[in-house]
Amino acid sequence: DKYTTKYRGLQNQGATWYLNSLIQTLYMTHEFRSILYSWDYKEAEDLFNKEYCIPLQLQILFGCLQASKRSQVSTKGLTQSFNWKSNEVSYQQDIQEFCRVLFNAIEESFKIINKPCKINDLYQGAMTDYLKCTECGYERKFTNEFLDLSLPISDPFSNIHNSSLEEAIRNY
Repeated sequence: DKYTTKYRGLQNQGATWYLNSLIQTLYMTHEFRSILYSWDYKEAEDLFNKEYCIPLQLQILFGCLQASKRSQVSTKGLTQSFNWKSNEVSYQQDIQEFCRVLFNAIEESFKIINKPCKINDLYQGAMTDYLKCTECGYERKFTNEFLDLSLPISDPFSNIHNSSLEEAIRNY
């Protein structure tokens, strides 16, 4: 039976493939779902309108992905929570920027109810840059935190030819 399948798809609203890809990735990350489900709308009900409450709409969407009998689920509640006009779903957006906006909205929602949010702990990395002057011996280290890395897999103009994500990370 097609309705007993374990996974549900997301309906595309125009050019929302980037959003659907991110949502599917976040949904399949159990730790992210646990963090999101730990946020309680009732604790912040006086401060949020349900329609424009991003973490609530994401919880509802995830719940539909888990329990719906349909083969695909609508993302309209989530896109409306970003206060997008109907034509804005037809514009492709940068997925990294969208992810930052989504994570920031969730983080802020946790702050409002004075609850720690562990999303950055889940996705944040750190990179230490090291600089040493060969003439005077001066050394400097500084650490930068990041939530995402831009890794080229193949770029013939820069003569980059990584055959896998792992190779791109090593060469980074």
